[in-house]
Amino acid sequence: MRFAPLLVLLFAAPSFAQRDPKLEDYQSEAGRFKVKLPGRPKTESKDLATGRGKQIITVTTEKVDTLNGAVFAVTYADYPDSYKDAPAKTILEGVRDGLKGTDGKVIKDEETSVQLNEAKIPGRDLRIEAGKSVIRARIFIHGQRLYQVLVTGTKDTVNTKDADAFLKSFELAK
Repeated sequence: MRFAPLLVLLFAAPSFAQRDPKLEDYQSEAGRFKVKLPGRPKTESKDLATGRGKQIITVTTEKVDTLNGAVFAVTYADYPDSYKDAPAKTILEGVRDGLKGTDGKVIKDEETSVQLNEAKIPGRDLRIEAGKSVIRARIFIHGQRLYQVLVTGTKDTVNTKDADAFLKSFELAK
């Protein structure tokens, strides 16, 4: 029976390996935000053309892929001066429609905000479904910067306590 503890460890190890790490505080100096993430994010940037005069904006994503298939991400981009006078509502609706794509369905779209000092920054709280894929997102505009706080995956993987805590934890850094 000396091998019984070893067998327990062998069979128990895979279940431990399947668990995602606990959420940890993370601050992005470049992104000027704080959030709780289930691990150290990978950062990717790419240039995209805007709809207004084909101006290029750099979109940066800081994301963590979890073991259960969900992706926790914060994406940010600074809009060019040509967007300066565009109402935040118009930009946020455009982002919502872009996330939805042609095959998606907006299940939830509610106004929300994030606090920065004494000001409330306008935003939207979204849920979009396309086939088996689900996006839960909170999007905000601060000045000319757009923030997208996203959890993507299946219905099961985006409806966890960690996903809720991640989305609620987003703060703009002072």
